[in-house]
Parts: sequence; C-alpha cells; structure tokens
Amino acid sequence: MNEYDIEDALCLLKQDGTPNLARAATVLDQLKEWTNAHSDGWPYWQKPKRASAKLQALVQDGVRRGRAGNYTDATREEVARAFTPIKAFLTRQKVDHREIFGG
Repeated sequence: MNEYDIEDALCLLKQDGTPNLARAATVLDQLKEWTNAHSDGWPYWQKPKRASAKLQALVQDGVRRGRAGNYTDATREEVARAFTPIKAFLTRQKVDHREIFGG
C-alpha cells in the first residue's frame, strides 16, 4: 500500500463500525509515519513494508468489503497475527513497540 492508500483506509475504516480494522489501519499508519521519520521514507525502506504485508492485506480486504457495502470486521485474532511480524521487525530495530502500537 502506498501512503495515500493507508490514509484513505484509515479514514474509511474509522467511520464504518469496524473497530478491529480501524485499529489495524491506525497501526499501519503509525508504522508508515515512523518509517518516514527514521529512513528515506515509506516508499523506499522495504523492511517495514514486508513486515506489514499481512496487515496491509487485512486492511485492503476490509476496505474492499466496506466499499462493496459489506462492513464486516476482522477478528482480534486476525489483527494480532498480522501484528506479529511488525513486532518482530521493531524488536530487531530496537524500537519500543509503544511507538507504533501505543500504550
């Protein structure tokens, strides 16, 4: 997903009554922002993009369903599974997970 896709997904999913997907899009947006602040940017640093591939797919699927009028949310377990590779990436980069996930 490019930066525009992420921002568009964030806006859509925060409004359509899908809290788990909204959380997923929020984390993806935070990762994008962190990447932009700590590298040449989201379009160029492939490691965070690869780490978030599952999350991107989950968010894109939610956006596609929402645009088709099917506002079904992802499960917490699906979102947690998509977060796992991102947490592993952040650990390898010695980044506190709270920078991306909050809390």
